[in-house]
Amino acid sequence: MDNFKRFLRSFTSYQKWYLIIVFAITLGFVIFFPDLMLEDSPSKFVMAASVIAVLANPVCELMISKQSRYNFAVDFFLIEICELTVCLYNGWYSIAMVTVLFWMPIDIVSWLRWE
Repeated sequence: MDNFKRFLRSFTSYQKWYLIIVFAITLGFVIFFPDLMLEDSPSKFVMAASVIAVLANPVCELMISKQSRYNFAVDFFLIEICELTVCLYNGWYSIAMVTVLFWMPIDIVSWLRWE
Protein backbone atom coordinates (compact mmCIF):
# COMPACT_ATOMS: atom_id res chain seq x y z
CA MET A 1 0.00 0.00 0.00
CA ASP A 2 2.89 2.36 0.71
CA ASN A 3 4.25 1.82 -2.80
CA PHE A 4 0.86 2.72 -4.25
CA LYS A 5 0.65 5.90 -2.16
CA ARG A 6 4.17 6.84 -3.17
CA PHE A 7 3.25 6.24 -6.80
CA LEU A 8 0.18 8.51 -6.54
CA ARG A 9 2.27 11.26 -4.94
CA SER A 10 4.76 11.04 -7.83
CA PHE A 11 2.30 12.70 -10.22
CA THR A 12 3.09 16.35 -10.89
CA SER A 13 0.47 19.09 -10.82
CA TYR A 14 0.53 19.19 -14.61
CA GLN A 15 -0.17 15.45 -14.82
CA LYS A 16 -3.01 15.67 -12.31
CA TRP A 17 -4.62 18.56 -14.19
CA TYR A 18 -4.16 16.73 -17.47
CA LEU A 19 -6.06 13.73 -16.12
CA ILE A 20 -8.79 15.90 -14.57
CA ILE A 21 -9.34 17.81 -17.83
CA VAL A 22 -9.41 14.67 -20.00
CA PHE A 23 -11.80 12.94 -17.58
CA ALA A 24 -14.06 16.02 -17.47
CA ILE A 25 -14.19 16.30 -21.27
CA THR A 26 -14.94 12.59 -21.66
CA LEU A 27 -17.64 12.61 -19.00
CA GLY A 28 -19.08 15.80 -20.54
CA PHE A 29 -19.50 14.03 -23.88
CA VAL A 30 -21.05 11.00 -22.20
CA ILE A 31 -23.50 13.11 -20.18
CA PHE A 32 -24.37 15.86 -22.68
CA PHE A 33 -24.06 13.99 -25.99
CA PRO A 34 -25.02 10.37 -25.24
CA ASP A 35 -27.05 10.11 -28.42
CA LEU A 36 -23.88 10.29 -30.52
CA MET A 37 -22.46 7.28 -28.71
CA LEU A 38 -25.73 5.36 -28.67
CA GLU A 39 -26.10 5.58 -32.45
CA ASP A 40 -23.10 3.28 -32.84
CA SER A 41 -23.58 1.14 -29.72
CA PRO A 42 -27.10 0.59 -28.43
CA SER A 43 -25.79 -1.46 -25.49
CA LYS A 44 -25.04 0.45 -22.29
CA PHE A 45 -22.42 -2.18 -21.43
CA VAL A 46 -20.56 -1.51 -24.68
CA MET A 47 -20.84 2.24 -24.11
CA ALA A 48 -19.43 1.81 -20.60
CA ALA A 49 -16.54 -0.27 -21.96
CA SER A 50 -15.80 2.44 -24.51
CA VAL A 51 -15.80 5.18 -21.86
CA ILE A 52 -13.53 3.13 -19.57
CA ALA A 53 -11.06 2.60 -22.43
CA VAL A 54 -11.07 6.31 -23.28
CA LEU A 55 -10.48 7.25 -19.63
CA ALA A 56 -7.73 4.66 -19.24
CA ASN A 57 -5.75 5.88 -22.26
CA PRO A 58 -4.38 9.09 -20.67
CA VAL A 59 -3.59 7.16 -17.48
CA CYS A 60 -1.66 4.68 -19.59
CA GLU A 61 0.22 7.48 -21.36
CA LEU A 62 1.23 9.08 -18.08
CA MET A 63 2.39 5.75 -16.71
CA ILE A 64 4.52 5.22 -19.80
CA SER A 65 6.12 8.62 -19.26
CA LYS A 66 6.88 7.60 -15.66
CA GLN A 67 8.46 4.35 -16.86
CA SER A 68 5.99 2.40 -14.73
CA ARG A 69 5.48 -1.32 -15.11
CA TYR A 70 1.82 -0.88 -14.17
CA ASN A 71 1.23 0.66 -17.59
CA PHE A 72 0.89 -2.86 -18.97
CA ALA A 73 -1.70 -3.86 -16.35
CA VAL A 74 -3.78 -0.74 -17.04
CA ASP A 75 -3.51 -1.37 -20.77
CA PHE A 76 -4.47 -5.03 -20.47
CA PHE A 77 -7.40 -4.72 -18.05
CA LEU A 78 -8.84 -1.31 -18.87
CA ILE A 79 -8.08 -0.92 -22.56
CA GLU A 80 -7.56 -4.30 -24.24
CA ILE A 81 -10.41 -6.13 -22.49
CA CYS A 82 -12.76 -3.21 -23.12
CA GLU A 83 -11.68 -3.05 -26.77
CA LEU A 84 -12.20 -6.79 -27.11
CA THR A 85 -15.71 -6.45 -25.64
CA VAL A 86 -16.63 -3.66 -28.06
CA CYS A 87 -15.18 -5.51 -31.06
CA LEU A 88 -16.95 -8.78 -30.29
CA TYR A 89 -20.25 -7.01 -29.64
CA ASN A 90 -20.07 -5.12 -32.94
CA GLY A 91 -18.87 -8.15 -34.93
CA TRP A 92 -15.42 -6.74 -35.67
CA TYR A 93 -13.80 -10.14 -35.43
CA SER A 94 -10.58 -9.32 -37.26
CA ILE A 95 -9.78 -6.49 -34.81
CA ALA A 96 -10.77 -8.75 -31.91
CA MET A 97 -8.36 -11.43 -33.13
CA VAL A 98 -5.53 -8.92 -33.48
CA THR A 99 -6.22 -7.82 -29.91
CA VAL A 100 -6.26 -11.39 -28.57
CA LEU A 101 -3.36 -12.73 -30.62
CA PHE A 102 -1.06 -9.70 -30.63
CA TRP A 103 -1.82 -6.86 -28.20
CA MET A 104 -2.77 -8.93 -25.16
CA PRO A 105 0.27 -11.24 -25.43
CA ILE A 106 2.52 -8.18 -25.95
CA ASP A 107 1.24 -6.71 -22.68
CA ILE A 108 1.79 -9.98 -20.82
CA VAL A 109 5.29 -10.49 -22.20
CA SER A 110 6.16 -6.85 -21.54
CA TRP A 111 4.96 -7.17 -17.92
CA LEU A 112 7.04 -10.31 -17.41
CA ARG A 113 10.17 -8.94 -19.12
CA TRP A 114 10.08 -5.50 -17.42
CA GLU A 115 13.33 -4.45 -15.80
